[in-house]
Amino acid sequence: MSGSQSTRWEAIDAARGIAMFFVCFAHFGSGYFASIGEPARQTLTDRIGMVASPTFMLISGMMLGMLASARSPARFAPVRDKLIDRGLFLLLVAHPVILLAHLTFDMGHFAWLRWGFITDAIGIALIAGPAIVTRLSMRARLVMAAAMYAASWWLVLAWLPESLPVRFLKDTFVGPMARSTRLFNFPVFPWLAVYIAGSSLGEMLQRRREADARSAMRLLLVTGSTMLMCAAALHLLLPHSVSDAWSPTGDIFDRVADLASIFQKLPPGPMYLLAFGGIGLMITAGAIWIDARGIAPRALAALALIGKSSLFVFVFQYYLYFVLLRALHLPSIRWWPAYYTVSMTIVYAASRVWMQYDLNRYLTVGYARWRASRALAIRQLSDALAQLIPASHTPTAPPDTIVAAWAEQPPSRARASTSTAAR
Repeated sequence: MSGSQSTRWEAIDAARGIAMFFVCFAHFGSGYFASIGEPARQTLTDRIGMVASPTFMLISGMMLGMLASARSPARFAPVRDKLIDRGLFLLLVAHPVILLAHLTFDMGHFAWLRWGFITDAIGIALIAGPAIVTRLSMRARLVMAAAMYAASWWLVLAWLPESLPVRFLKDTFVGPMARSTRLFNFPVFPWLAVYIAGSSLGEMLQRRREADARSAMRLLLVTGSTMLMCAAALHLLLPHSVSDAWSPTGDIFDRVADLASIFQKLPPGPMYLLAFGGIGLMITAGAIWIDARGIAPRALAALALIGKSSLFVFVFQYYLYFVLLRALHLPSIRWWPAYYTVSMTIVYAASRVWMQYDLNRYLTVGYARWRASRALAIRQLSDALAQLIPASHTPTAPPDTIVAAWAEQPPSRARASTSTAAR
């Protein structure tokens, strides 16, 4: 689509695809450099890849805001059901599949319970997000996101439970203070706050898009650059003793979570979100600009292909880097980016086959299909009820309202209500 309106915005899919390149780069470093004992280069790839998480979460939230603002409540209902379906899939299916790729790491007892992934936070966001976006205004969501983010960090710093189960819940939902009970996870509440904030930005983006794609691009460019400038200004204004956190040393879970560190990812610190989130928004703005200008359409389409198959790519790359790459024990070479290039060629080929056969349709637990079948059954029953009831005895409430209420009642009450309506 070159600057045109469509159901899917190819530029957003392309930005999602770029985010997946950063994901793969970080995990390539974890799979390759960790296996050959080069922690310095692994740290480099990890930090470059840090742009992926806030970019992906913001884009996901923006898509929710755009979808909700472009549709009436009735037209948004099927979209809501699909989002909830995908969220359930991430939690119930994607999580254990990704977990299998991590079992190659020897992490001790109950390691399977202690692993967490960004797909878990996104899954919860996809389930909760539609209800939030349909009930709260754009500004109310921004206030909610800010309050949730601030409260989660207050709990991280001030709440110090001693009970192991309570510590596990704290680390899962708000993040750890020192040593975490989780091997790795994305705390739910701060990342949900980022997602909700992204939905407000997406609503503004949709309004700009309806007027002019370039206006939407400027919104993201200004927002992203402002975030970056705020991060730079805070770095200059903070005392040197605090700004040293720009280069933190040691395990992130072995020290007090540093709000001033640009690399404070788990839980996400404000400097980290301002810097890497700002970069992510500027990348998205660049994708929109390239799309509107019609520049490099094949490259944009290739990135969009990876973006559309991002869930498959996310799962696939774990097996590519954490299982296959670690098993190959490739030698250390000076031109190691060649390994990464080859791996991304494999990722692109796999995603192309995935999209060619439309395999995204299998990424479901059946919730959306069940909701659609239920809605169809209610409509058919209401039509039948409308034909059975004489016009002179038509109840004040529409038949579909009666049927919907009947469907929510216990069987005995539902039968009684139907008999009363018939009389």
